[in-house]
Parts: sequence; C-alpha cells; structure tokens
Amino acid sequence: MYDLIIIGAGPAGLSAAIYAARKKIKVLVLAGNTASQTTEAHQVENYLGIFSLPGTELAEKFQEHVKKLNIKINALMPTAVPFSYIPVGAS
Repeated sequence: MYDLIIIGAGPAGLSAAIYAARKKIKVLVLAGNTASQTTEAHQVENYLGIFSLPGTELAEKFQEHVKKLNIKINALMPTAVPFSYIPVGAS
C-alpha cells in the first residue's frame, strides 16, 4: 500500500516523488514510457544548477537521485483513474 502514487516519471513526477520520500511518504511512480523529452534532448541548457548537459546524462542523474531514496518505479501507466471518493481537503 502506498500513501502517494505519481503518474509520470519526467522531471516533475520524479521531483514530486523525491520530496515525498524525504518526508517519509511511501510513494510509487508509474512511469509508462520511460523516454521523456529530457532523454531525447541533445543538450539541456540553463537547468537549475546545471549550465549545459546532454539530456541522457541529466536523466541518469534523476535516476541516481531516485535510487538513493529507494523510490519504487513501475513501468505501468494507467489508462484511466477512477476516483471513488473525494480526498480530504478537496472541495
């Protein structure tokens, strides 16, 4: 059982997973197709803390960070997300 399931393993999804894991939230990332715009980019420039880096190297750094925090990544991608209840705090 997971406290949080994140759909997508791009920079935003992995960043969310890292912050959740640091707060001791049990998180699962559903990756689907692991190729993202980051891995397909010849060169990524002006990314926070990095002047210039090939997209594949940046994606490797993302993966290293996720592995250090033992975040579970599953290759499945949902086709629909049924919400059977309204989460606490939602209106």
